[in-house]
Amino acid sequence: MPLPPARLKSAQTALAVFFFTQGFVAITFIPRIPEIIEQIGVSFAVWGLIIGFAGIGSLLPLLVANRLVGRFGTRPIINLSSVFIVLSVMSLAWAPNGLVFFVFQTVMMFSMSFFNIAINAQSVMLQKRVKKVIIGKFHAAWSIGAGASAALSGIMASFVSLQIHLLVVPLVCLVVFQVYVRSMLSPEEDGHKEEKQASKKVPFFKSPTQLGFFPLDYSLGCF
Repeated sequence: MPLPPARLKSAQTALAVFFFTQGFVAITFIPRIPEIIEQIGVSFAVWGLIIGFAGIGSLLPLLVANRLVGRFGTRPIINLSSVFIVLSVMSLAWAPNGLVFFVFQTVMMFSMSFFNIAINAQSVMLQKRVKKVIIGKFHAAWSIGAGASAALSGIMASFVSLQIHLLVVPLVCLVVFQVYVRSMLSPEEDGHKEEKQASKKVPFFKSPTQLGFFPLDYSLGCF
């Protein structure tokens, strides 16, 4: 189904905003890591183990995300996972010990992985509709958001408490997500049904003829 140029432009804007905002919220707690380590009462070695094993959360969606995208479309998954990203980032400031922090971090990685798979899938479908390369702009928006977040969060760390920081910034990001989600491609527009019908099963040990590129920093950037 062809979409008017104005609709395609609004969808591009929404995707750029989502990439920027995810980069922003994913990095916002990084300058506060020393405070978080002190709060949960672990050594740097234990902290490293927590972060390493929490990465398992980013692997689990790889097993089911494509099926859910094929069934429900990308926008509902992007919307739901963005909410969980925000809530899990907020929760980090209230983790009382290493075990609870591990759970929160794992949920955050799980949510970000779902988000990244769905939003990159929508980016590919939008690029097919506009018939020109636009994905690079979205990835650049993520990097700009991450850089801006690191700078702002570093400044905030000098005069704002950890709890207020990880309450205000994620809430602002949640508002941005909710404002722009309506401008993204809907399940009827993103072409997931056509992709599902045209897809072929590929054996596990055989590579597909085309591979999508999803930058590692989107799923692991919060490390």
